[in-house]
Amino acid sequence: MCEVCHHDPCAAGCPNAADPEPVHICSECKEGIYEGSRYFPGPQGPICLDCIKEMDPEEIFELLGESMSVA
Repeated sequence: MCEVCHHDPCAAGCPNAADPEPVHICSECKEGIYEGSRYFPGPQGPICLDCIKEMDPEEIFELLGESMSVA
């Protein structure tokens, strides 16, 4: 039993609690995507919301398998 939170295993807010395990790894930045986080399940792998926000519109179209037309 933990001396701080008095749970076994430790409660989530306890300083002795283990770090959460990622559900996915972002295919762009290679950082963890954790439970409750938003992401895009891309064809090359999951992409975290932070990486999506850094993409320009053409990159997002390409990610979705689309392209811009030229008049």
